[in-house]
Amino acid sequence: MKFTLKRNLLIGFSISLLILIISSIASYISINNLLESAHWVNHTNEVEKKMEQTLSIMKDAETGQRGFLITGKEEFLEPYKGSFEQVKAVMENIKTLTADNPVQQKNIDRLDDLVIKRFSRLQLLIDAKRLNSTINITEMEAGKVFMDSVRLIVKTMTNEEDNLLKGRTEKLNRFSSATPIVIMVAALLAIIITILLYVKLNKDINERATLQEELVRKDAAISHRIDTIQGISEKISQGDYSVRVNDTDGDGLAGISAAGIWPNLRIARRAARGLPAARNVCQTLHAKVLDIHLKNQPVVSFDGAMKRAVSAVVFVNPAAGSGRTKRTISAAREAFARRTYSVEFVETNSRADLQSRIRAAADQGCATMIAMGGDGTLQLLVREVIARNLTVGVIPTGGGNDFAAALGLSGNLQTAIDAIVAGRTRLVDVVRVHFSERDDALYLGGGGIGLDAEAARYASGRFLNWPGRLRYLSSAIGALRGFAGVQLRAEFPENDLPKIERCVLLAAALNTPTYGGGLRLAPDASVQDGKLEVVLIEMLKKREVLALIPRLLVTGELQTKRVARFRTEAVQFSTSGEAWFHGDGELLGKAPVEIRVMPKALRILAP
Repeated sequence: MKFTLKRNLLIGFSISLLILIISSIASYISINNLLESAHWVNHTNEVEKKMEQTLSIMKDAETGQRGFLITGKEEFLEPYKGSFEQVKAVMENIKTLTADNPVQQKNIDRLDDLVIKRFSRLQLLIDAKRLNSTINITEMEAGKVFMDSVRLIVKTMTNEEDNLLKGRTEKLNRFSSATPIVIMVAALLAIIITILLYVKLNKDINERATLQEELVRKDAAISHRIDTIQGISEKISQGDYSVRVNDTDGDGLAGISAAGIWPNLRIARRAARGLPAARNVCQTLHAKVLDIHLKNQPVVSFDGAMKRAVSAVVFVNPAAGSGRTKRTISAAREAFARRTYSVEFVETNSRADLQSRIRAAADQGCATMIAMGGDGTLQLLVREVIARNLTVGVIPTGGGNDFAAALGLSGNLQTAIDAIVAGRTRLVDVVRVHFSERDDALYLGGGGIGLDAEAARYASGRFLNWPGRLRYLSSAIGALRGFAGVQLRAEFPENDLPKIERCVLLAAALNTPTYGGGLRLAPDASVQDGKLEVVLIEMLKKREVLALIPRLLVTGELQTKRVARFRTEAVQFSTSGEAWFHGDGELLGKAPVEIRVMPKALRILAP
C-alpha cells in the first residue's frame, strides 16, 4: 500500500507538473505570437502614416511654390523652405521600416529619384521667377507629370502595406482567439488532474486504513490461535491424543477431533518442543480437514481438467479496469475464503476464451456464474447464459460499472462479495437490440447513436487505460472533432408518443440511470420497471459541449435545456446517413435499429 500511495503521488504530481510545463510553454508561445502580430500591425500602420506624411510635405511645397509664382512674394515660400530635407528624412525612416521587404525597397528607391527630380523642377521655376523670366507652361506640365508619378508610387506602396496589414490582422485575430482557449484548456486539465489525484489518494488512504484495521484484527486472532496451538502441543507431548479444538472462528481449526489428529502424531510430538513447529501443526491439521471436506464433494470440469465442485464460478477479465481486476483477484479469493464460500476463479485471456469457459461451465451444470470485471464482461456473461435460466453475480472492477451501480454495488469489493454470499437474487430487465441486417444483440445499461457511439471507438482505443468517467469524456472530446450531428428519426411502436425527427448530438436508450462511468443521463431509469429511458440531446455547438464537461466530470450531472426524455417499452432509431449503435460501449451494429426492454429477464445476485 505504501508503494501504491507513493506511486500515485509521484504519478499525479508528475502529470500535473508536465501539464503545467506544457500549458506554460503553449501560453508563452501563444502570447509571444500575439505580441509579435500586434507589433507588425503597428509597424504597417507606421509605414502608411509615413507615406501619407511624404505626400503631404510635397503638396505643401507645391502650394508654396505656386503662391510665389503668382504673387512674387517671398513669404509664400515658407511651406517650401526646408521641405526637401523633411521629405528625405521621412523617406529614410520608411526605408528603415521596410528593410525586410525587397518590393518596398525598390519602390522607395524609385520614389526617392522622383522626389529629387520634382524638387529640382520646383526650384528651377522659383529661380526663373526671381530673375523675372517668363514661366513656360511646358515646365509646369512636366512638374505635374512628376507629381502624378509620386502619387502613383505612394499608392502602390500603400496597397502593398494594406495587403500586409490584412494578413497581419488575420494572424492577430487568430492568436487573440487561441490564447484564451489555451489558457482555459490548461486550467481545465489542471482541475481534472487535481480532482483525479484527490479521488485516487483518498481511495488509497481509505484502503490503507481498512487494511490497518484488518491487520489489527488478524494480529489478535493469530495471538489467540498461537495460545491454543501451544496448549494442544503441551497436551499431545503428555500423551493426551483425544484433544479437541472447538474454534468458533470458522477458519479450519473448528471441529478437529482425535480422528483427524492421529495421522499427524509424530509431527505433533515434535511441535511440543517449540512454537514455530506448532504453527506447522496447525497448517497440517487444517490441510487435512480441508482435504477430507473436498473429497466428499462431486467433481466437475470447466476446461478439460477435473475440478472440485464449488458454489459458483468467477469468470475474471484480468485486463478490465486498466489492470485493476488482476490486482484484485488475490483480495477476492481471500474475501470468499473468510466467508467459507467455495468458488472457482477462471481467468480468461480473450473474448473467445471467456465465451468457451462460460459455455463449458454451463454444460457441466454450474448454476451460479459471476463476472469479475466491467460492464463489458458482465454483458458477455449474460449473453451466454440468459437462455439457460441461471443465476448471475457481479464483482465490479472495471472502468464503468454502471449496471453494478444501479444494483447498489458501488464498486466496493467486500460489498459485492457479501451480496453473492448472501444469495439474495433480484429479477432485472435486459435490453434487446434488433438490426435489419445482422443478429440481435443484448446490453444491460446504456446504448445509443451519435457522439457516444463515435466515442466508443476512442474509449476502446487510445483512451483504453484511462479511468472511468474521464475515459468516456475524453473519448467524447476526441470524437467531437469533425462530428456534425446525426439526422435522427425516433419512433415509439408501443405507445402514442409522436414521431421525432431532428439533428441530435446523441440519442440513447437507457436501462440504468448512468452510463459511461457515472454520467447521469437518465436519473429516473430503473433496472426493474420494464421501461427504457430514451434520451435525445439536440446538436450543440462545440463550445457548448465543452462547457458541459467540467460538471459532468465532477458530478456526472447533465445540465442543459436541450435534452428531451421519454419512457417507453421500445423505440426505433433510423438515420439519414450511416450511424453506428453501441451497447455498454460496444459497437453492435448500424441503424436502423429497434431497442426493446426484456422485463425481469435476468436473475442476479444483489442487495
